[in-house]
Amino acid sequence: MGATKIKPCPLCGRDPGFDEIPDTLAANGKWVIECFECQLALQTYYIADGYPGADKRKMLTLAVRRWNRRKSA
Repeated sequence: MGATKIKPCPLCGRDPGFDEIPDTLAANGKWVIECFECQLALQTYYIADGYPGADKRKMLTLAVRRWNRRKSA
């Protein structure tokens, strides 16, 4: 995943997990970062430059940065 680390959940402080849900018909999909304790989730949709096998690391980094930008309660 590179140098960007997922911060703990801003609501409960637990470590979240992440998953990629690809679109099987196109090179699109979404990253879901979710806290399994309190069920807080953030979905980031992407278009993988229109071709299968595209490098999705930039898109994952964007999803992680969006999660990390959230303020703690």
